[in-house]
Amino acid sequence: MHMRKNLINVEICGRYYRVGERLHPVLSALAVGVSSVHLKQCVHENLGLSLSCEECVEFLSTVLKEQRIVVRWKDGRYFLHVDEDQLRNQRPHDDAIRGRLTLIPECLVRLLSRRLVHLFSWQAVFFVSVLSAISAFQFFMSEPSLRMVSAWKGAYSRPLDLPFHCTLFALMLASYVIHELRHCAASASCGIKPGRIGFGFYWMFPVFFSDVTRVWIATPKNRVRVDCGGVYFQGVFVAALMLSSTYLAAGWKDVIVSAVFLNLLSMALSVNPMMRYDGYWAVADALDEPALSRLARESLVQQIRGAIGVPSTSAKEPLRRSIWVSVFAWVSLCYQGIFIWIMVVATSNAVNAAGELMVMLSEDGSSSIQLGSAILRVLPLVLVPWVARRLVRRFYRFVCDIFCVG
Repeated sequence: MHMRKNLINVEICGRYYRVGERLHPVLSALAVGVSSVHLKQCVHENLGLSLSCEECVEFLSTVLKEQRIVVRWKDGRYFLHVDEDQLRNQRPHDDAIRGRLTLIPECLVRLLSRRLVHLFSWQAVFFVSVLSAISAFQFFMSEPSLRMVSAWKGAYSRPLDLPFHCTLFALMLASYVIHELRHCAASASCGIKPGRIGFGFYWMFPVFFSDVTRVWIATPKNRVRVDCGGVYFQGVFVAALMLSSTYLAAGWKDVIVSAVFLNLLSMALSVNPMMRYDGYWAVADALDEPALSRLARESLVQQIRGAIGVPSTSAKEPLRRSIWVSVFAWVSLCYQGIFIWIMVVATSNAVNAAGELMVMLSEDGSSSIQLGSAILRVLPLVLVPWVARRLVRRFYRFVCDIFCVG
């Protein structure tokens, strides 16, 4: 019977690594620095090895070599050091957020997070959830879903209206900042200091982010708590908007209804486990597998290899765990097919919009608003080569893994 080793996350030079429970105390001590005597004692007590100090350093350096971690002597103590030069030469992760811009600095985030920690008690969660449910029920009874869609279409197609669009932009910005701040508050409630809140780009999508990297040292239960905190508090904000919409005039009510519709779409995207948003990390932390997408891809490769008669090369996972990973792998594959279909439809619409734009440019009667709308619908064509290159490269690596090429 295959038993999975207990793995624990350890912080080394600002990076997080998963190690066995016996190696964890040794690396935790080296992360802050240990003397020669303490290093030998720590290795002996946790690993059962009676080695000299030089042998301990050589042994640990060999174990950590693949992770680009070395043991160095400095100021009379041994420390762990990450070789940043070698890491920089590695290919960057596909899921990295690029073009990061800080919106709220770390010191202010920590100050605000401490004020919100008490909202994570079960009494507060229950009370807020009941009020949110009542507000949502009242809103949907008075504002059917078709009314929300029509309000959004009206907002999308209406001419530039500064009060309307500025208010809608401010409400959406506030909801996103509150979403990220709630992740930080959840991290603080677990006793882990959060980092900054900022803005960047994930793939081609603009995203807000909160730096809660330190939460990797928490238990899986607390990590799931942090993952779900953003959507929970954004839902509370949406409930407050729903409640306020019943007391506003018709003009302002359209703004609120549009903001509610956009927030619900945003929350649905956040809980989607197929992209690396909150839903993905909640599933990954529930399974205690940070590299869930890689594991799911390997599971899919091994299943296809078995189906076509190619021998498997990986160790078996426990049955219950392998079932969940397999389900995630196949759902992820279906989602990628849907994403490709959406890209094909968007490209087709952009090509049609490009034809309309050419006609508008050849005519003199087109307004600036019509031209602007046509240009926005043509923009996806700019992203097609980049997205297509990434998809082709992923498919190529997937086929190579199946047939063990390269």
